[in-house]
Amino acid sequence: MKKIFFVFSLFLFAITRLFAQYSDTTELAYLQIINAQSNRDLINNDLHDAISVTDKILYSPTNNFVDKNLLVETAKSFFITEKYDITLFYLLAQRILLPDKHLESSYKNIFYEAAYHYFNKPQIDSLWIITTFKNEKNITAKDYYLLANLSISLYSHSLEPFIYKIIDIVNKKYGTLPYSLQHWTFLTIIGLKEKNIKQIFSLIKNNKTEVYKQSSIPTKLRYKIYRKALNHYIKNNSCRRAKEIINDYSQENLSLLLNIDLAIKSIRCKIKSCCKNN
Repeated sequence: MKKIFFVFSLFLFAITRLFAQYSDTTELAYLQIINAQSNRDLINNDLHDAISVTDKILYSPTNNFVDKNLLVETAKSFFITEKYDITLFYLLAQRILLPDKHLESSYKNIFYEAAYHYFNKPQIDSLWIITTFKNEKNITAKDYYLLANLSISLYSHSLEPFIYKIIDIVNKKYGTLPYSLQHWTFLTIIGLKEKNIKQIFSLIKNNKTEVYKQSSIPTKLRYKIYRKALNHYIKNNSCRRAKEIINDYSQENLSLLLNIDLAIKSIRCKIKSCCKNN
């Protein structure tokens, strides 16, 4: 009987999607049905729609039942498909932007299970506490900063597009971005590996000094950032930026091998620059 009801419900939602005006309420109801059934095929087919709907919520959160539950149900979908980093992202978004203590019991176990892939028990307890807010709050840029920084702390490459969305929202709505988030953006753009970002991020000073110049970062890692940045900017024909970095890098106390490597990169930059001018 339950199976017949499930199939009939899916049929009704399919008709609604085809012939009726699609709404957030429709998406929420559909997510609740497929999540309850843990139907991975249907969940995977729906994730694109769920992300599109929640993108609007992230940009303009509204303190209502549908928006809050859409974030939670989207998190559940990602949990069922074993994408634990994105699960946490959506649960953190709900807790920070649209907190609701009445919802917590519906996802606390999922929150902890997903978080165990990245943190230990005391760290998860702390994460839960620092994202516990009153049910109604005025959303500020600091809330988005918190969401971005906590998401970064997972050090997951697949989470980067979601963090970029938050950074884009901050730029559009507030026009200011903390230097720490600017530095993280730089490190990901040049293609630094997550394990290196994890080594570096807690050492970065929240000021305008370029990451590769910050003395708090071990020299070996700073030089790696220099090299990754030069490769990125030369490859993408950003010769002016590459020349600036070459100038800074040449002031460092480099070994013979690193000096040779820098000389090769300088030649590549000049060749790229000449080709561009021609």
